[in-house]
Amino acid sequence: MILFTLKFWLLFLSNQWVLEQRGLQIILFLNCRIVEPLLKIILYIDKWLQTCVAIERIISVRHGINFDKRKSVRIAKYVITIVIVINFAVYIPQIIKLHVFTDKTEERNWCVVTYSSFLQIYSFALIMFHYMGPLIINFISAITIIIITTRQRTACQQNRTFKEHLIAKIRQYKHLLISPV
Repeated sequence: MILFTLKFWLLFLSNQWVLEQRGLQIILFLNCRIVEPLLKIILYIDKWLQTCVAIERIISVRHGINFDKRKSVRIAKYVITIVIVINFAVYIPQIIKLHVFTDKTEERNWCVVTYSSFLQIYSFALIMFHYMGPLIINFISAITIIIITTRQRTACQQNRTFKEHLIAKIRQYKHLLISPV
């Protein structure tokens, strides 16, 4: 929310005529090189951290009462750091190529990336990875949780079939199946 507010004020100030040319250039540079990339990177980090939570749910369900919460917290600290560092690192090539373009016909400034052919492929692969990776992992984790809990329930309550338990678990955990989509 802080970044959106900052972006709003930077864009608002850039459209006001109270600033000198140098002040306008600084505001546009800050928006283009810092705020825009941070918004994208934070979005990617959010998706991957949600995916990590989904993976931890699988581990929690699999281990049951033997799940070690302290160990999980310790591992989570490392994973969070790694996710943040990797997301910033893979976005650096795009940040380097960002610049402010002045459109003289419309009298507007745009934040654009000058793509080489490699950077264009890299950017496309990165976007697909950041959107499809978490989607697939979250969907697989939901299915895995449903199957594990169904097997556990079938072992405890043998008066119903696996299929009956599976249908009940799908109804119970349908939010896990729907949320990745």
